[in-house]
Amino acid sequence: MNESSEVIKNNDRAMKTVILYEALKKNPIFNSYRNFCKLVGQNAMEYKDFEFWYYRFYHGKMDFDYDRSMDPVPKTIMDMPVSLMYKITENLDTVERTYLRTMNKPLKDIADSHPLIFDNIEIDVSNHSLEWTLDYKYFCCAKKDDGYTLQTPTKKIEIDDSFMKKGLEHTAHTVAEALGAEIPFGPLDTIKHCFQIPETNEQLEFKIENAEYSCFIHVRKLR
Repeated sequence: MNESSEVIKNNDRAMKTVILYEALKKNPIFNSYRNFCKLVGQNAMEYKDFEFWYYRFYHGKMDFDYDRSMDPVPKTIMDMPVSLMYKITENLDTVERTYLRTMNKPLKDIADSHPLIFDNIEIDVSNHSLEWTLDYKYFCCAKKDDGYTLQTPTKKIEIDDSFMKKGLEHTAHTVAEALGAEIPFGPLDTIKHCFQIPETNEQLEFKIENAEYSCFIHVRKLR
C-alpha cells in the first residue's frame, strides 16, 4: 500500500470523500467498493459500512458527521428465519449448494439438510486436460505451459502447478460434495461416504482416494 493510501485510511473524512466520489459517479456499488478497496486497502472498511455511506451520499444526504449509534442494528442473512432460508435454498442445484456450504457452518447445515438432487456425473481424462460435468455444469483443468487453467461454472483462472494433480483434487472435491460427504480441512487424501438405498437396509459406499497424480473412486454395495 502506498503512502497516499495510508493517509486516506487513517482519515475518516477522507475515506467518506472517496465514497462520495463513487456515489456521485453513480457507479454500481459492488464496483465502487472494489475501487475503494483498491485505493485504500482491503481491510479499511467493511462492505456493510461502505454500503451505508454510499447510499446516504447517493440519496443526497451529505452529513459526514452523522451519528449512527441510534440506528437499529443492520440485519444480515444469518438473521433470516431458518424455515425461510431452507425454502430459498431448496431452489439451488447441487453446484450452487456446494458453493453455499463453504460460507460458514450454519449455511453448510442448511445446504446439507436438503436431499441430493444430482442426476449425472461424468469425468473425462486426457493427456492435456481433466474435464468433468455435474448435472451439465462444466469444469475443466487443462494444461497450459508449466501450469494449468482451471475453469468452473463461475470463474476461469491460471495457476502454476501440475494440472493433473490439481485437477484430480478439484474433481474429488466436486464428487464428494455432490454426494454430501464431509470434506475434511487440509490436504485431501481419502473420503468415504455411505448412501442409504431407499426402502432397503442396504447402502452404497463411495470411497474416493486421492494420490499425487491419480484418483480412485470405488463404489460398492453394503448389505
